[in-house]
Amino acid sequence: MSRTKLFLILTAMMGSLPAAGDRLPSKPDPLRMTSSVSVASPELHLSDDTTFTWLENGREIHSDDRLKNTNIKEMIDTSIESTLVSLGFEFIAPKDDARYQIAYTAALEIDLTDQDILSRFGLLPGYPAIHSNQSRFERGSLIIYLVDPQRTVVWRCATQAAVDFDAEKESRQKRIARIVKDMLETLPRSR
Repeated sequence: MSRTKLFLILTAMMGSLPAAGDRLPSKPDPLRMTSSVSVASPELHLSDDTTFTWLENGREIHSDDRLKNTNIKEMIDTSIESTLVSLGFEFIAPKDDARYQIAYTAALEIDLTDQDILSRFGLLPGYPAIHSNQSRFERGSLIIYLVDPQRTVVWRCATQAAVDFDAEKESRQKRIARIVKDMLETLPRSR
């Protein structure tokens, strides 16, 4: 390689380096990132009059002492019900004859690893690991799934995000509602 080409390459490389005193980009905020994946049966197309109810014993929350006073179950339940209604569906009492039953599993990484999610649900959102020196955060997973009258899972969505143990109740509720909304918007709709 000629000296001129080498000089031009080195000059271009040096121009891309930060100047003395420039701040290097900081690590991304773990609370701004989520990672999701969803799959559905090809024949699933939900119309606006579709009815939903809870799958009996289908709400699984792995408890953790760091979240003992947070009412996570109520926050997820409320978010799922209100989001389905806001999407034009109907959420009815469990004793009524709903077209689909909905369920979920929520857990921290300590209780539900990537391997567990993959083997149990056949999905893996792929949220990056959280460094162990960040004790304020841990990766959490929420898997929501839909069961038809034949007891077949016809849709499922898995999301992983950082759980902030120091979050205020209102902030936690808003974040859960946003995540659940993003997940349920992947339900296949009839056109």
